[in-house]
Amino acid sequence: AYNQVQLRQETIDALLSLLRHVGFIIYICLLINALSLNLLEPRWLAVWVLLGMGLFNEFYDLTSAAPHLHKAHEAAQRIFNTEDLSSHDDQPVPSSTILKTHDTTEAMLRGKGVTFTYNEGAPKPTPVFAPLSFALSSGKMLAIRGDSGSGKTTLAQLLLKFWPVTTGELQLGDIAYNNWSTPGLRKYFSASIQPCHIFAESIRDNFTRLHPRITEEKIWYALNIAQLGDTVRQFPQQLDETLGENGHRLSGGQRNRLLTALAVASDAPYLILDEPTDGLDKYTAASLVDALIAHAHETQKALLIITHDEEVARKLPQEIHLTPPTTH
Repeated sequence: AYNQVQLRQETIDALLSLLRHVGFIIYICLLINALSLNLLEPRWLAVWVLLGMGLFNEFYDLTSAAPHLHKAHEAAQRIFNTEDLSSHDDQPVPSSTILKTHDTTEAMLRGKGVTFTYNEGAPKPTPVFAPLSFALSSGKMLAIRGDSGSGKTTLAQLLLKFWPVTTGELQLGDIAYNNWSTPGLRKYFSASIQPCHIFAESIRDNFTRLHPRITEEKIWYALNIAQLGDTVRQFPQQLDETLGENGHRLSGGQRNRLLTALAVASDAPYLILDEPTDGLDKYTAASLVDALIAHAHETQKALLIITHDEEVARKLPQEIHLTPPTTH
């Protein structure tokens, strides 16, 4: 699927580039024809050529942006439909009938020999990581540790069904991912994965966009879990403090903690955090992980932390190490 999307994007880019150049050639031919018919004085030829080149350069970026229009439209629809998707936030997720999340002895989220390959169409495709198997049930916690470039974020994207696995199988509630609709599956997850976007509005607005029915008390609860509550209390407008484009008014560590808080605020039974301690000092990182563990115990959520930090991984009762695939 990934390779199909990539191939389609490359094909569209190539066609647009071809159309741009063919259009410019046609423009030059029309100028030459006008010159031969004495419809254009020779002294104006250079002016029209330079004008065409200027317009060509100005509109180059516009046509390059065309392939992204569909993605932007889909993203806007998801934002505008947030309230509809969250219309039952005040009701429990229907896990008792499908996922049986109260049965903590049964693993509800399973990976069996999972691998993923970006260059699947290559003569010798190389998986991002070695086959991975794991099991995670309600109220349990798992750390998946790997070095930079080991495929940690890729794994998080697979769990949220951004891409299908290349080999192996992912299951939720004994149902294979292939049999889940993407919106239906994602209702059971709250996640902060890289990269994530923060809206330029206030802290409160970022929470209400994702969780329209959220109370101020719950916002503060999530911020405190993320070790950001004291910082926000020092802002002049506190929850109504505007964050700037993509949260640029926050430091890297503050931005990461806000994303963690946005995920914590969800009632979904599975919480996935990709590098939640990135950009934090050791003391704050330890406090954050301790608070997340306490939150998981209190709410009986399943907690999955993806990290490169060995100290963070050791705090969780289960740890799996992402390793590169074996080469022969």
